[in-house]
Amino acid sequence: MRNLPAIALLLFACACRDDPAWPVRFADKPPLATVRMLEARLAREPCVGALNRWSRRYKYWAPGGRLDKQTIVIKLEEAGQDGRPAGVSIEPVYAVAEIDHPQFAFGVYDARRQVIRFWRCGSNPRRDLPI
Repeated sequence: MRNLPAIALLLFACACRDDPAWPVRFADKPPLATVRMLEARLAREPCVGALNRWSRRYKYWAPGGRLDKQTIVIKLEEAGQDGRPAGVSIEPVYAVAEIDHPQFAFGVYDARRQVIRFWRCGSNPRRDLPI
């Protein structure tokens, strides 16, 4: 049972191999230059402020398995919660995006219009709901 996490990781890695029939490749990630531009914009947001207090994650949007390289999902979570460190992560399309931290920011960057849509920032009301 000591090797259970290693086995689970291996199975996950094997399951995520690219399928030629699938229109999205596992390794598809937003370009670093775009992420840097987004980071500069987010640092100017009053709700976000200093980026070093956030765990910041970026990935492409892929609704229904159709990759949209013009749309990037932005997810920020307060660092230190549940052991999540501060820093930036550019993730593959299939990374799970959950918002379960008391302080968060979320949006979707539309490169066509150069705007961040669906922007939410602040306290997570779902966190306070009883189970």
